[in-house]
Amino acid sequence: MTIEDFKQQMAASLEDFLSGTAKDALVAALKSTVLPALKEVATPFADKLKADAATEQGWSKFRDGVFLPTAISIAFWGIDKLLDNMTPKETPTEIPEEATAPTA
Repeated sequence: MTIEDFKQQMAASLEDFLSGTAKDALVAALKSTVLPALKEVATPFADKLKADAATEQGWSKFRDGVFLPTAISIAFWGIDKLLDNMTPKETPTEIPEEATAPTA
C-alpha cells in the first residue's frame, strides 16, 4: 500500500463519516446540549447587565438595560431557529386512503 492509496482511503472514509448521520448528530448535540449550556451562562450575565443599568446614566444605561440583553436574546433566538432549520425533519407516514375515506 502506497501513501497515495492510504490518503485516498482516508479521504473516502472521512467523506462517508461526515455525510448524513454525523452531521445530523452534531446539529442535534448543538441544539440539545451546547445551546442550553450557553443560555445558562448568558442568562445571569444579561440579568447582571440589567441590574447594573440601574446605576448607570445616559448611553450606558440604555446599553446595559436594553441593547445588550436584547442582542443576547436575539442571538440565541436566531441560533435556535437556525439549528431548527438544520435539523432533519421526520417524514410523516402516509395515512392509507381507506382510513380517511368517509364511511356511508
